[in-house]
This record gives sequence, structure tokens and C-alpha cells, in this order.
Amino acid sequence: MASPPTPPASVLFACRKNAGRSQLSEAIFNSLADPAKAQGVSAGSAPIDKVYDEVPIVLKEVGIDYIERPPQMLTMELTKAATLFITMGCGESCPYVPGLEKEDWVIPDPHGGDMETFRTTREFITGLIKTLIEQRGWGKAVITPAAAAAAALAAAAAGEEQQHQQNQQSSSPWP
Repeated sequence: MASPPTPPASVLFACRKNAGRSQLSEAIFNSLADPAKAQGVSAGSAPIDKVYDEVPIVLKEVGIDYIERPPQMLTMELTKAATLFITMGCGESCPYVPGLEKEDWVIPDPHGGDMETFRTTREFITGLIKTLIEQRGWGKAVITPAAAAAAALAAAAAGEEQQHQQNQQSSSPWP
């Protein structure tokens, strides 16, 4: 009897306002991670009404279609559902949850900076997330052209072998 599939890990990204760093992190993480292995969500310890205008712009620049979600409050329910809790400057206002793995990423808040500040923040976060995904094995399966060609050859060879066996059986005088 097969065991039920393992649910994906839940990575909770938290900053103070849930309007910049954590929103960037959630979007970048979800664009790079295999959703069957891990999914990201974000929240803030003191969320504001709206995501910074620069966030969707800098995400679109790198091909990430950002679906705006209003900033949300960091709650104990969100932390209890998480596998990994990554904080970004919310300090003492981020809850401590016994048994929950926690990392603190030191990332300055880009609010008030120009577009280049947001781009720099995006690239810094992207580097951290790529490392995290690689270390945890949460990446999407990458099929290189060589691997695709090898799989096609193997499938063709298997098909030829099956055809050969069927021909042998049909030409045999034995029932």
C-alpha cells in the first residue's frame, strides 16, 4: 500500500510591512521552487495597506508575473503552518515558535530608495533563495536538451524491443 504523498514544505517570509522584501521573496521563491516540494507565503509584523509600487515592476523585469496580494498580518497560525520561518528585519516583533526552524536574513528595507535600490534588493534576495532551494532540494526538475534526447532514444529503443518481441510471438508456431 502506497503512503500518501508528502505535502510541500511551507516557507514563511516575514518583514515588518509585508510590502517589499517579504513580497519579493515570496514571488521569487514561488517562481523558482517546485510547488510540489515547497511553497512560499509572506506576512508582516506591522503590515501597511499596499505593496510598494516598485515591487511588481522589478519582478516583471525578470519575467515574474506578480499577482498582487495585499500585505497581511504575521499571525501564530501562519507560523504554525510553516516548515521554515525566514525573517527580514522584523526583530522582536516576529514571534518565536518552539520547534520551528528560523533563519534571519539581513536585508535592508528598499522603501524610499530608487528603482536601482529595488533591483539590488531583488538580486540579493534571488541569490539567497537560489541557495536555499539548492540546499533543500526544492528546485524544479530541469530537463537539458541532452537529457531529453537520451530519454527519447531510450523510449524508442524500448518501443523497438517491444515490437521485436511481438513479431517473434506472432511468427511462432506455438500458441
